[in-house]
Amino acid sequence: MKKLALTGLIAAGMLIGPTAQAVVVGGIVSTDAHWPATTAGYNQLTFYDQVNHDGGSRSNYYWANQFWFHGGDGGYIGLQNRSGQRWLNFSIWLASGWDASSRASCGHFSHEGSGVQCQIKWNWKPGHKYKVDVIRASTKVTGVVTDLMSGESITVATINIPATWSGFKSQTVSFVEEYSQGANQLPSCNVIGAQSSVFYLPVANGNLPATSQTTKTYGNCNDKNIAHAACDSTGKCMNIVSNLDGYASPSE
Repeated sequence: MKKLALTGLIAAGMLIGPTAQAVVVGGIVSTDAHWPATTAGYNQLTFYDQVNHDGGSRSNYYWANQFWFHGGDGGYIGLQNRSGQRWLNFSIWLASGWDASSRASCGHFSHEGSGVQCQIKWNWKPGHKYKVDVIRASTKVTGVVTDLMSGESITVATINIPATWSGFKSQTVSFVEEYSQGANQLPSCNVIGAQSSVFYLPVANGNLPATSQTTKTYGNCNDKNIAHAACDSTGKCMNIVSNLDGYASPSE
């Protein structure tokens, strides 16, 4: 897991030379949304995500929506491509447990902090637009993902949070992360799997659109020939990660 702070171009060039090094890409696109601040926070956040190209069978991408609680920690929920298999991942730091009826497989984690992670294999489809909800009811937070084209919906899990936590804070971060590590680590940024996705303007409490949404590229592969991100006047934020097919970026 990667805990974040609040906060197809093919280039011609030379073949990868001896300076190319293996890399853990990590986060590559970050999209920030804001609402009016409230003391108690919001009880529901709704994200709208669309993955048009998922990077292919050799990629490990996470399209995540991250949130925080007043008086507590935070979590994220979103779509994953795990080497060609499609999953949903829903996690909250410092969570105390989960509802036994949760459909996903849940467990405690203890790396990069501690908390509860729930994950389930679910065949989400590239090109479809998904509604991703996190709903707080007292000490329980439920994650629901809905395919807006087919109508199929899945309640991923309900995670228990401390009673001292209140509603969601007025800022969220949606991000794209390529998390291949270990034996799957990429030899360089120039062979990253091509992906494109859209983060539409999210909504709080069912009917309050974010007042603003901005996006940027960052991280270990933040190269103008690899990563691109922009938002239009409606707050729809699009991004592309390009596979240079093993050729060195002209900007290197």
